[in-house]
Amino acid sequence: MGPASIKEGRFNGLTFDLHGNDYSMNGTVKLLYDDLKVAMLEKDKGATETDKKFLTSLLANFVIKNSNPKGDDEVRSETSIPCEKYKSFSFYLCWKTIFKGIRETVGIKQPVEVASK
Repeated sequence: MGPASIKEGRFNGLTFDLHGNDYSMNGTVKLLYDDLKVAMLEKDKGATETDKKFLTSLLANFVIKNSNPKGDDEVRSETSIPCEKYKSFSFYLCWKTIFKGIRETVGIKQPVEVASK
């Protein structure tokens, strides 16, 4: 994901329950929301401000799931992430797991890169 602005939507709650060890962290990240619309932003060369990119925003809103839960569907909430060998376990891994859970909840299935030395 690149720079984005939330244009519309209602967030009803965010809860998470994470469990981890030396090798991974998993759990549930539950983000409840309705009518989510985003604007993707990009800074043109030589410009000082970011501009909304119409086509990119249109595609992003097509991919992003507008609500969680949607209708009678179940709430999307499962997530897990492997531990990075040389990063802080506590804050870094918790933040990455929560962010991945939010990203997957809205429909962005981007693989998480694991850096290793």
